[in-house]
Amino acid sequence: MRNTASNNSGKPRRGFTLVEVLFSVLIMGVLIGLLYVGYRSSKTFASSAADKTAVSDIKVAVSNFNKEFGFLPPLVRDRNPTTRVSIAAAGDKAKIAVYDFIAPPDADRTYLKRGSEPAPTANNPFEDYRFSERTIAYFLAGACDTPRNLNEATAELRALPIDGVAGPGMYKPLADGTFDIPKDVKDPSHDGTVAADKQRRRVGKRFEPLVDLNGKRLKLTRLSSGGEDAMDRDNSGNDAGENRLVAITDAKEVPVRYYRWIIDGKLTDTNGYRLPPMVGRQADQYGFSTPPERDTLKNTELRSATFAIVAAGPNGAFGDEDDATLFARMGETATGAGIIKLRIKAEADNIVEVGR
Repeated sequence: MRNTASNNSGKPRRGFTLVEVLFSVLIMGVLIGLLYVGYRSSKTFASSAADKTAVSDIKVAVSNFNKEFGFLPPLVRDRNPTTRVSIAAAGDKAKIAVYDFIAPPDADRTYLKRGSEPAPTANNPFEDYRFSERTIAYFLAGACDTPRNLNEATAELRALPIDGVAGPGMYKPLADGTFDIPKDVKDPSHDGTVAADKQRRRVGKRFEPLVDLNGKRLKLTRLSSGGEDAMDRDNSGNDAGENRLVAITDAKEVPVRYYRWIIDGKLTDTNGYRLPPMVGRQADQYGFSTPPERDTLKNTELRSATFAIVAAGPNGAFGDEDDATLFARMGETATGAGIIKLRIKAEADNIVEVGR
């Protein structure tokens, strides 16, 4: 005899049909998809907002540096394709190799006008080496802890950091890439005379980092210390180790860049501004759309700017990296013309702040 399930009223109980079950699953899938998209969008928005705040904070720090010391932070030569040694001798001081903006030789001016460095190419339209990943760490955070031989009497004194302060913080930076370290710091055995004490009070002010390094938006990151690159060696060819390999990075641990350039004296058109293409350019100059904020015709602030702070944005890629780094940061690969499209996609969400 066949049993028929029934409810309390005695009527047969009817289950869900296969179509109803599949329809319910479909609706749940759509809802989960919408939630996921919403989550990713909110995460991207939060990341972009954090990057914008971080870049703005660094721009303010650059302005404060200029007010305090009378010049913009020097541009470290860590990207120069021909002179990539970042530490050099300067008499009894250690010197970070920087471009000379005070009494510049022709080579520096030519380079910073975008004359001698590799120009952007069809394969990499954003390529331009007039930026540093070290400047912010060295001159705004005082994080140049590389020990140098200062010709002092003991090994302990030879380990004095370039900026005179171990860890974040520094003594007065100078435009030539050196730091005005007090004599009593370089040589604690000074004679204690009134003259020496006056000297200490005159130049002995220690400056704290000008950027917030609490890690919420920006943090000081020790980079790889492989030592294969000349820019990671001192002027004697010695590997200085990871104490020198530092940068200020965003939440994705991608270094924030500091760009500097020189505007040509005579401007015949917007090309005369000689901006790094990632910072500013003519509309459609490289055959693809230019974001309004980077269009020299639409953003008049670009025309008088001489420096920029650039972060990679939520996708973690600038757009001018080598192919392998670009693919890794974007999470996708491409070939041929697809690489250019990927570079444009990477550059689109960069965060750029300019100043003078």
